[in-house]
Amino acid sequence: MDINKFLADPKVEVVYVVTPTGLHGSVAEMALKAGKHVLTTKPMDVSAENCRRMIDLAKQKNLLLGVDFDLRQDEFNLSLKKAFEAGWFGRVLSLNDSLMVQRLDPYFLENGGWRGTWKFDGGGAMCNQGIHEVDRIQFLAGMPRRVRATIKTQTHKIECEDIGITEWDYGADLTVRFCAATSYPMPAWYVRLEIYGTAGAFVCNSGGPERQAAYYGKDGKWTETAPFPAERKFRQGSDAFAYSVRTGAPLPAAGDEGIKSRIILDAMYESAKNDGAWIKVG
Repeated sequence: MDINKFLADPKVEVVYVVTPTGLHGSVAEMALKAGKHVLTTKPMDVSAENCRRMIDLAKQKNLLLGVDFDLRQDEFNLSLKKAFEAGWFGRVLSLNDSLMVQRLDPYFLENGGWRGTWKFDGGGAMCNQGIHEVDRIQFLAGMPRRVRATIKTQTHKIECEDIGITEWDYGADLTVRFCAATSYPMPAWYVRLEIYGTAGAFVCNSGGPERQAAYYGKDGKWTETAPFPAERKFRQGSDAFAYSVRTGAPLPAAGDEGIKSRIILDAMYESAKNDGAWIKVG
């Protein structure tokens, strides 16, 4: 199908880019030059440099550019964000996040085999599958000062990692540890998130053997009731984007926000290629 047909159609207002990641930037630039708003799937592109070009062009054209991070629409994450901002945890000391996924060989071979390549996927388990968790951590805790990471390819015949382990340093109390893997022997998208500070704790799991649940702990007691409940306004990121197009409301993840997870990924991969050395973020 010829994209130029849609770019030339004045009735087309938005282009939603769901190509392989390494093509996000080039397709987005075509759409922006044609006067279309752009929403990309995640991650924004395979490098922060490509993302910056997209951002600059969107600003020049006075068009919307967003990244489809659906977890930012979830009332669970919105409630957790409120707890962070209200200081409910006290001084936040630790955030641990793990993602275990089963991906079999046909997944990496389909559609030309772009997944698991540096050129078109921009990374492996930490990038393609782990990107939502990278964005969630950044959404909750902000940008780290520096990161370090190790990566391995254990079971798949791909260029990039099928397991990555990383640590983020915030220059104060908070330390983040994140792990993502795609060699899990069970069919699952298994996430476990743990946070604690000087005054409160939080733990949740989903997609694994336990009942999906989230618990807040304070004063020696656990509860499943969020201290700062939030309501979901949109079903997914594309709904939120459409609302912004129609009303001018701020995007949940505009380009300036969407690039942040790519900046972190680039630093983690630079660390992995340098024997796990600390790499400054940004």
